[in-house]
Amino acid sequence: MFLSTLGLHEWQVNNWVARSKYGINEYKEKQIKSKGISRSFRVPNEFMNSFIDNLNKLPSHYCRKDTNKMYLEQSLTTITELYKVSAKESNETAMSQNSLTKLLKNKNISLYKPKKDECDTVVNTLPKKRGRNTNNKKIELERER
Repeated sequence: MFLSTLGLHEWQVNNWVARSKYGINEYKEKQIKSKGISRSFRVPNEFMNSFIDNLNKLPSHYCRKDTNKMYLEQSLTTITELYKVSAKESNETAMSQNSLTKLLKNKNISLYKPKKDECDTVVNTLPKKRGRNTNNKKIELERER
């Protein structure tokens, strides 16, 4: 009743108590364990860093904005599964997909290449999901060669 008077939620007050420097220390520890407020974030380990460093990376050719960004090969679409398999083979504990994504972002590596990096000829020859007209265009392009 007191919380609703001030427009507060129970989790807010629990969080404030958990983070306070002074006050109810014993209650704070019990509350953290029961409510799951404190979460331990793991730092990427050496295996994850070496895994990402050993992947084949390509620079961007036509994007002027992201010149420092490196892109992984097009064949790598499920990097998380590849990481989990290699961690299991090396008898290492695989970390979460979220920590892998954060490390890729920190190292300025992207999974997908930007569309600007492909020339018009390559884009026109790729199959599109629109219908039969795209197949006809592809056949015409092949005949022109």
